[in-house]
Amino acid sequence: MKIGIDLDGVVYDIIGPFDKFIKEKGITPVETEYNRGLEKEVIRNYFQEMNKQNPFLWIPTFKYAVEGVNKLAEDNSIFIITHRDWCENGRVDTLKRLEKDNVRFDYLSFTKKKGEKAAHFGLDYFIEDSIVNARYIKQMSKADVFLIDRPYNQADKESRIFRVKDMREVVSSIGSIGNYK
Repeated sequence: MKIGIDLDGVVYDIIGPFDKFIKEKGITPVETEYNRGLEKEVIRNYFQEMNKQNPFLWIPTFKYAVEGVNKLAEDNSIFIITHRDWCENGRVDTLKRLEKDNVRFDYLSFTKKKGEKAAHFGLDYFIEDSIVNARYIKQMSKADVFLIDRPYNQADKESRIFRVKDMREVVSSIGSIGNYK
């Protein structure tokens, strides 16, 4: 099977460090909102400022995330699709970090248009944390989406979007489904 995986919010925790960063600026993040309650331009400026600290080299991984990706890579093709090219050093730092963490994958793509990439590659599944991206992926491709449960992505149940607790649950679910495909 072909599996797409987002990095931030799925494998790596960018939100925790970002929340800490803006709290130091006197801003209280709205945890139930993907944009932390900030206007688009404001959040972009804070991320650009935080980027000077090269966060993609040091932000923490989620528990079981790297192990889960590597487990999935044993029997599937892994397509990492991330929007980390919004910053100057996003591509280079991402490659360094994936190598450092020994994350196994077959293809790495930097784009905001994850649904188009999912369709282009003919992905069977996609693992995502953004409900907006999950809807776009299912609309643009045949991929079913595993949505990692986060406070900022709550929504009513939708077809082809499966809410999961963590990467361990994704591995278990895909393993079960794989027995029938």
